[in-house]
Amino acid sequence: MPEDNSKYVESLKARQQKAACSDISIPLIIVAGPGNGKTSTMVGRVLMLLHKGIGPSNILAMTFTTAAASEMRERIGRVAGKTAAKELTISTFHSFSLQLCHMHADKYIYLDLVLKCLSS
Repeated sequence: MPEDNSKYVESLKARQQKAACSDISIPLIIVAGPGNGKTSTMVGRVLMLLHKGIGPSNILAMTFTTAAASEMRERIGRVAGKTAAKELTISTFHSFSLQLCHMHADKYIYLDLVLKCLSS
């Protein structure tokens, strides 16, 4: 693992490290209250996935707030580089879901009408 990635992961608390470094073949869901390090843990996980050879365009990280999504991208960019950070899909649940609806709206006439109404 690159030194910067290692330093970041080593800076995490034990439980955060365990989650970030857990089996990469299993999706990770982090459930915790405010201020418990969810964003830090997710950044550690993304750094681990990148280290294991998962391409940035194959990584999806979702959170509830745009602030957390922006913070994640910024932290990953500082450690792994801005190019990798830009290729990641980091989004809020709502934004990602809306993108999916727009991508597939043509398959569902009713959904297409709803999206047109919401957009206007």
